[in-house]
Amino acid sequence: MEMTVVIGLLGIFATMGLSFSFDSYRGYIFRSEYITVVNLLAKVRNHAINNFNQSSHGIAIRDDEYQLFEVENYDENDETTYVSYPRNKAFSFVGPNMVIFEQLSGNLVSCDSIDPCTITFAYGLQTKHVTINDVGGITW
Repeated sequence: MEMTVVIGLLGIFATMGLSFSFDSYRGYIFRSEYITVVNLLAKVRNHAINNFNQSSHGIAIRDDEYQLFEVENYDENDETTYVSYPRNKAFSFVGPNMVIFEQLSGNLVSCDSIDPCTITFAYGLQTKHVTINDVGGITW
């Protein structure tokens, strides 16, 4: 009888531990995707400021990937005109599909959303925002 109670308690604790670890893992994946977007935005802005290939630079957010590109050469259907990073489709996304930073200044040139330019990620009850101001400042 005692062994049955002990095994039952171990089963309950194991189940609780697994549920907590799955939630923790989902939170980690969500934060990781969010930080990836912030880093990609910073990378694109830095490329524009440092005048890589004498061009403005931007990021396009597609259903399954993030595309980093030079504005003058970009064609979303030609994979040679952008660098692709995978996107996790498990998270909902609200905001602009494209953000472009000005050559040399890093100012925000284009953001196909209302002012301020805000990207929102959501997963369940978790929500995170990234805001880009007119001078290219990225707040997260």
